[in-house]
Amino acid sequence: MAPFNDVNADGLYVPADGDYPFFDFSNSLCNNILFGDQSIWWVFNDIGNFHGETNGIPIGLEVQAQAFAYATNNFLNDITFYNYKIINRSSSTLDSTYIGFYTDVDIGLYTDDFMGCDVNLNLAFGYNGDANDDMPLGYGLIPPAAGIKILRGPLNDNGNILGMTNFMINENFLFGNQWNPEQYYDAFQSRWPDGTPLTFGGQGYGGSTTTAFMYPDSSDPANPVLWSELSAGNLPGDRRFLQSSGTFTFQPGGVQDIYLAAVWARSDTGDNISSLLKLKQVASEVQNFFDNCFVVGVLENNNLLQEIKLFPNPSSTGKFNLTDIPPGSEIAVYNLEGKLLDKKIVNSHNYEWKNKTGKGIYFIQIKHKEAVKTLKWISLN
Repeated sequence: MAPFNDVNADGLYVPADGDYPFFDFSNSLCNNILFGDQSIWWVFNDIGNFHGETNGIPIGLEVQAQAFAYATNNFLNDITFYNYKIINRSSSTLDSTYIGFYTDVDIGLYTDDFMGCDVNLNLAFGYNGDANDDMPLGYGLIPPAAGIKILRGPLNDNGNILGMTNFMINENFLFGNQWNPEQYYDAFQSRWPDGTPLTFGGQGYGGSTTTAFMYPDSSDPANPVLWSELSAGNLPGDRRFLQSSGTFTFQPGGVQDIYLAAVWARSDTGDNISSLLKLKQVASEVQNFFDNCFVVGVLENNNLLQEIKLFPNPSSTGKFNLTDIPPGSEIAVYNLEGKLLDKKIVNSHNYEWKNKTGKGIYFIQIKHKEAVKTLKWISLN
C-alpha cells in the first residue's frame, strides 16, 4: 500500500476515518512518504507473468514504485523522479547482485543519436548526433539532451551507497536487441553478449584496456582520456543503454531503496553539445535538490551567478575575462567535444584565461556551491 497517514493507527486506509495520502507538507521527512506536486505510486513483482524481455526465471522480488514531478518555473519542471523500493520476498540469498536500468533515449528523430555517460555525475545520457535534429520528427536546431541519473543507488555489503558502477550501449550494429538472461548479467558487468569485456576506445570491443564505462567523455577516473562517440568517429543512429549499480548481497527480506531522475535540457544558444553541457549542469543541480530532501529553496543560490560577464566574445586574442564571480567558484573550460581543458578554484571576482589549443568554440562552466552556469565562448585565434 502507498504511504498514508493512519489517523487512528488501525493499519487500514479508510478515508472516512480521516486517513489521507502521506505527503510531507512540512519538508521534514525524506523516506517512506509521497513526493512531488503530482505522484503516481504502484507495486509489482516478477512472479505474476511471463518474462518476455529477458526470458529469465522469476526471482521473487517486489517493487514498490513511485513516479513524481514538481510544477515550477525553472529546470525542475522538465524533470521526473522515480523511487523504487525493492524487496527480496524470496527465501533465497542473491549473491553478487546488480540493479540495472535499460533505457531507450530517443532525442526527437531516433535514428541520429549518440549516447554516453558521466561517471562523476552517475549520469547516462543521449544527445543528438549533430546540431540539427531533422524535422518533422526531430526538434530542429539546438536539439535537447536527455538522460537517467542515479540519485541514490543500492547499499553494498559494507553499507556504502553505490552510484553508477557500469555503463554499456546496445548498438544495433554489434549485437542487435535480443539478449538472454546471462547476456543481461554480462552487460551489468560491462561485458558484451559474447562474454568479451568492454574495452576502452573505439567501439569498446576488442581493445587491450578493460573498462567499466562506455563513452564517458573524460569523466572516468580510471581512464581520464576523452572517449566519446564523437571522438570514436561513430555515425549517429538508434541507441539504447544499460547503466547498472552493484554488487551487493540481497538477503531474504532485504530492502534496497533506489532513487532516479529522468533529466532533460535544451540550450538557448549553440548546438547539440551546448545542450549536453546544460544537461550535465542540470544533473548536478538535481543531485543537490535530492540531497536537500527535495526542498525547492536550495535553488536560490543560482541567482549568485546571474551577474557574471564573459568578454571579449568572440575573442581575437585567444583570451577571455570573467567578472563578478562569487569568490570560491570553480571555473572549468571545455572544448566543443566536451573535453575538459582546465579547471581551477578562483578566489577573486575576476578571472582571465588564455587559450592554448587554437581557434574554436568553447564552453565555460562556473560552479558556486550548488549553483552552476555555462557560457559559450568563441576564440578566433
